[in-house]
Amino acid sequence: MSGVLDIVREPIDPRRLEASVRPQDGAAVTFFGRVRGYAEDARAIAALSYESYESMAREELGAIAREVR
Repeated sequence: MSGVLDIVREPIDPRRLEASVRPQDGAAVTFFGRVRGYAEDARAIAALSYESYESMAREELGAIAREVR
């Protein structure tokens, strides 16, 4: 992808991500969320899964990257 935004399949290492930010980048924004242990109906949350419509996601991420440059 662009190097600014990307889709990854492996876990994201926050230290590696931080180390990749260059002084000339000016800023880096990340969000780290935490999953609650239980759903609203008190059932324990066992797992999370994510999926994407990858071709559309890549198209949109590319548009965002072009806009921020």
